[in-house]
Amino acid sequence: MLRASGDEAYNEWIYNLSIASGAKLNSVRTILTKDKKASEESEVLSLIRSAEAIFFAGGDQSQYIDYWSGTEVQSILQAKLSNVTIGGTSAGCAILGNWVYTGEKGSATSDEALANPFDKYITIVPAFLNIPYLETIITDTHFGKCYYILVYLL
Repeated sequence: MLRASGDEAYNEWIYNLSIASGAKLNSVRTILTKDKKASEESEVLSLIRSAEAIFFAGGDQSQYIDYWSGTEVQSILQAKLSNVTIGGTSAGCAILGNWVYTGEKGSATSDEALANPFDKYITIVPAFLNIPYLETIITDTHFGKCYYILVYLL
């Protein structure tokens, strides 16, 4: 579990989900990076290198882009795409598309965005990760009342 805010609350839920699905995980670990400097820590890099699956929590996708873009974290994650499951919810899903709505300057409502696609609050940056099959996709889990989880499976 990678995140830039929050706690380890997902750990037990994901572990129990793995048991219920019949694919029991060895362990679940949350890696919390609160700034770009944390993305350079050897323990963080080691944990990501050894991860057998990666899940990005919700939160603030602009922090993910700010803290991880251009770092070893991004390089390791890109390399892992060919042999691990990668997924995310909310902000964690938002960073998986070919373009990322960062929300770094605030949010525009759907009505505002449709009326003016150049609204100052609409900030879109190129892909954080280059994921096959998502080359034409902007991800978002907040278009409806239900939240969906996007998972890229091998």
